[in-house]
Amino acid sequence: MVLADLGRKITSALRSLSNATIINEEVLNAMLKEVCAALLEADVNIKLVKQLRENVKSAIDLEEMASGLNKRRMIQHSVFKELVKLVDPGVKAWTPTKGKNNVIMFVGLQGSGKTTTCSKLAYYYQRKGWKTCLICADTFRAGAFDQLKQNATKARIPFYGSYTEMDPVVIAAEGVEKFKNESFEIIIVDTSGRHKQEDSLFEEMLQVSNAVQPDNIVYVMDASIGQACEAQAKAFKDKVEVASVIVTKLDGHAKGGGALSAVAATKSPIIFIGTGEHIDDLEPFKTQPFISKLLGMGDIEGLIDKVNELKLDDNEELIDKLKHGQFTLRDMYEQFQNIMKMGPFGQIMGMIPGFGTDFMSKGNEQESMARLKKLMTIMDSMNDQELDNKDGAKLFSKQPNRIARVARGSGVATRDVQELLTQYTKFAQMVKKMGGIKGLFKGGDMSKNVNPSQMAKLNQQMAKMMDPRVLHHMGGMAGLQSMMRQFQQGYQFSEGAMATFPEFIAQNEERDGVRFSWNVWPSSRLEATRMVVPVASLFTPLKERPDLPPIQYEPVLCSRATCRAVLNPLCQVDYRAKLWACNFCYQRNQFPPTYAGISEVNQPAELLPQFSTIEYVVQRGPQMPLVFLYVVDTCMEDEDLQALKESLQMSLSLLPPTALVGLITFGRMIQVHELGCEGISKSYVFRGTKDLNAKQLQEMLGLTKPTAAQAGRGPQAPQAPLSNRFLQPVQKIDMNLTDLLGELQRDPWPVTQGKRPLRSLGSAMSIAVGLLECTFPNTGARIMTFIGGPATQGPGMVVGDELKAPIRSWHDIEKDNAKFMKKGTKHYEALASRASTNGHIIDIYACALDQTGLLEMKCCSNHTGGYMVMADSFTTSLFKQTFQRVFTKDVSGAFKMAFAGTLEIKTSREIKISGAIGPCVSLNAKGPCVSENEIGTGGTSQWKICGLDHNTTLAVYFEVVNQHNAPIPQGGRGAVQYVTQYQHSSGQKRIRVTTTARNWADAGTQIQSIAASFDQEASAILMARLAVYRAETEEGPDVLRWLDRQLIRLCQKFGDYHKDDPNSFRFSETFSLYPQFMFHLRRSPFLQVFNNSPDESSYYRHQFMRQDLTQSLIMIQPILYAYSFNGPPEPVLLDSSSILPDRILLMDTFFQILIYHGETVSQWRKAGYQELPEYENFRHLLQAPVDDAQEILHSRFPMPRYIDTEHGGSQARFLLSKVNPSQTHNNMYAWGQESGAPILTDDVSLQVFMDHLKKLAVSSAA
Repeated sequence: MVLADLGRKITSALRSLSNATIINEEVLNAMLKEVCAALLEADVNIKLVKQLRENVKSAIDLEEMASGLNKRRMIQHSVFKELVKLVDPGVKAWTPTKGKNNVIMFVGLQGSGKTTTCSKLAYYYQRKGWKTCLICADTFRAGAFDQLKQNATKARIPFYGSYTEMDPVVIAAEGVEKFKNESFEIIIVDTSGRHKQEDSLFEEMLQVSNAVQPDNIVYVMDASIGQACEAQAKAFKDKVEVASVIVTKLDGHAKGGGALSAVAATKSPIIFIGTGEHIDDLEPFKTQPFISKLLGMGDIEGLIDKVNELKLDDNEELIDKLKHGQFTLRDMYEQFQNIMKMGPFGQIMGMIPGFGTDFMSKGNEQESMARLKKLMTIMDSMNDQELDNKDGAKLFSKQPNRIARVARGSGVATRDVQELLTQYTKFAQMVKKMGGIKGLFKGGDMSKNVNPSQMAKLNQQMAKMMDPRVLHHMGGMAGLQSMMRQFQQGYQFSEGAMATFPEFIAQNEERDGVRFSWNVWPSSRLEATRMVVPVASLFTPLKERPDLPPIQYEPVLCSRATCRAVLNPLCQVDYRAKLWACNFCYQRNQFPPTYAGISEVNQPAELLPQFSTIEYVVQRGPQMPLVFLYVVDTCMEDEDLQALKESLQMSLSLLPPTALVGLITFGRMIQVHELGCEGISKSYVFRGTKDLNAKQLQEMLGLTKPTAAQAGRGPQAPQAPLSNRFLQPVQKIDMNLTDLLGELQRDPWPVTQGKRPLRSLGSAMSIAVGLLECTFPNTGARIMTFIGGPATQGPGMVVGDELKAPIRSWHDIEKDNAKFMKKGTKHYEALASRASTNGHIIDIYACALDQTGLLEMKCCSNHTGGYMVMADSFTTSLFKQTFQRVFTKDVSGAFKMAFAGTLEIKTSREIKISGAIGPCVSLNAKGPCVSENEIGTGGTSQWKICGLDHNTTLAVYFEVVNQHNAPIPQGGRGAVQYVTQYQHSSGQKRIRVTTTARNWADAGTQIQSIAASFDQEASAILMARLAVYRAETEEGPDVLRWLDRQLIRLCQKFGDYHKDDPNSFRFSETFSLYPQFMFHLRRSPFLQVFNNSPDESSYYRHQFMRQDLTQSLIMIQPILYAYSFNGPPEPVLLDSSSILPDRILLMDTFFQILIYHGETVSQWRKAGYQELPEYENFRHLLQAPVDDAQEILHSRFPMPRYIDTEHGGSQARFLLSKVNPSQTHNNMYAWGQESGAPILTDDVSLQVFMDHLKKLAVSSAA
């Protein structure tokens, strides 16, 4: 977009208001200073800039403002109005009249782009249905007629001119007369220009004007001259009656802002602006939409004009199809054609609110257009039956040969056709659901009176089918809803278009993957300890960012040995001296020679504010292959073993050809299979009762020892793989390994009655760790362990082989009656330590009805970033789908998994790192930013994270160390930098750097500012992780008491109340949900082990300690949706009062997706009403929660357990155990009690919990 740099700077200045905790005179002046500096850089007249500043200051009187007003919005609105006034001449522009001759005469200096602009304007009106023509009366410049002739011919616009006649007055008069006689509506006359303002030029203009009697004289102005436009425009206006101005070359000059404001000062309305060299690079100029678009708030009016230009004759037919939920492949093809007609993607995106000027680079735009053309080419190879089939993709799935035929016909791979069909299916599903929204379509068009519930449902469906990159740039669901409202109601400026504080938190999470407990930090150690909730962050190192392309060079580091921070947008830069100051240690550093060309207008990406998160590709070093080692238990039933073998064979087809694969099987004995042997199966057999170290294993398997060069690389350097026969490329042994897996048999050792099979799990895992230790030290690799029962012999055994001796329970552990537990745990902890040291991941897939020993083995997954999956059997879809999703790929075709990661954190001097909680181990890196007070895995600033995916999230805890008597200057900010190094699935080594900062505040005078910055969702998860971490080593009741004390202290610190008066207690909005989260956390399986086995508790805690904030909140407080005939689906309270007879409930606990049918609905379903045609609406009601559940099941990892139950059903207990028991058997008959299902429990309800909390918080004795 034009003036993009100016728009960015002004938007950045306005958004700085959202970062400020208190809006005072100082903040206002700082913001205005930035706005004025941006305008002056754009060559706007200093008098106009000064006037803008004075107008804003006079309109905003902070002292006189009422306390309830939103000061940020009022300031932003005032600046918006003044910017509009700056470029608005206050004169209505001339518009042509349809059906009559409209003569438009162009004047201007030579070189301003006048002839090109004539052609552009003619083409603009021609596209809008006007009958247009061109006349070349420019006889002064050689080649003017040829240029106009060429442009007109390309655009198929009639033209008139002469090679022989040299009098421009004669040419103009003859041309106008000719075209008037032919009833042309827009007649554009191009006149001669000059190199400068001359009397001869003005004389000629007057003569032509008198001859043709123009309805409008347009002056064409070159934007590159900036403020000088004003004098030039006035000179032309004084000589001829200039009615309109077109400003050209706005796309290539920083002085465009000066040009626009200068012309506006002459009171000559600007009607169009030139934005490029192409014939369609001409935009109508309207002041409000222009400023709105400049600030990234979109131009809905312009977008609607674009859509109207398409003249969709078949719109009514399409709307009729949408009304009935129909959408064929041909419909999608036609919509693609319409998109192509609308113009450049970048221009269209800039018109949509929230996308901003930087949404689509030229490269991305070309890629998107090419992708669209490719999809259309594929559809060109489809026949009419396929394009018009109502079942769409089902026809292809029933007859796969059609996919192959279309792929051959369009010259693409079959996967490209399948990708198209997948995209089409998403469109069709959304259309089907749009058609099901009652009242959405009225009279063949979309109703403008769509109610909020209809709009919410439509927004949800749109969000699910949209590209995540698009949704992200729109500001998530909130941005989508805003856009939908604007489309429905028409364009208007929104005072709230700038980011609010909650939006600031959401934007930071989307951009950087960081959520802090406090977004304004107390400025001293003493104040921080009184905040109760520590300063901490939830950090997702590989937050999915499809819009973040990796940079093909390495980061610039601070030269101080104890710092080594990465260059980032918070650093101070001296562009003249080519120096930068580290914002962490204040060391001044010289830029490397490759940065010699940087300047204020030519900045590297790492200095731009929008690149607070940036990813680098390390060019040096070899690209390592992916390594997968399967460790398979054969002591299981034949049905389970067969299902597992099929899943493993399937996984081979999902691996890249260069990936290395190995296989170890175990029962009573352990077999390490040699791969690549033609004709025979060869394996090395080991006893399951003996533990082998890496050196012994290396000698027994005959593996080559590392060379001296390899050995000298150091313990953390990736080493070239040793030549071995046990890990081979998939492309080499695909068929052999598939056959080998197919031939696997159940463990042949007999199992006598009353005994368990002898399962050497601990030894098998030890051999797997040792094999990778010998062959791929310090290189990303994945051990995938599949177990069907507990280890019953050898190291790591968790239970004996006698069935009469059950595996340990929580009761046994409390009584210290688990004789294998300590020794088994010690064995697996040693394996986890060895694996994590070398960057190897251990996944555990435990599928059995009884416990398998996850409690003892949990450290293998927790310390290496591996997956832990628990299911009843390998035959279940829960295991099969989850295992398949391990190999999911992103939009670029790379696996959504990363290997051998490390995280390093750097902080400002006033804050130190206490520790981290998550799937990581310490690297024991001491430094100046490491705190003495440890929380979680502390005493270090670096952690090893062997396995990561896009959801892997760590909780990082900080300690404010600044002393109370050393105040931080006003406006100071504390900074944190997260540096994540990892091996990408492509084999590249990458470094992702995230740098973020928050304001300091004095808790003595600015406690309200700190309170307003509280992120209760992030804080709840951070405190929950801390509680779960403590629960691993402390007694359960002690952890609950600690959690309660922290909650009471928080209420006392930030609640508003009168002493000893519980009824007076109030919490501000930023804290209101926090006690509710704590209530549900206390009842969760993370802290309550009752009715859960030790393995189940380990599994639940493992998932909670690695998932992101959204998923973690669902685990603590499940989501409940209600479906009924009373309205569309809606979220309801997680409360027993929500359980009604005529409702269907859908509960998402993360681990389970449960559909519960109320008593009445259950009776109707049993009676079979849904099968009768007259009760089709009931069938739809039953199907709605199933469809929504399927969407969750298809996307979540690991796949949740699906439960379908009803009133009185045995599995209804899962719902009853989660809801707040507001109605129990004790109060179900109380007067005024709401209807709902009573819960037979002695647990306290949320209301009782809150009443008791208030009583303790306000107590004088507390």
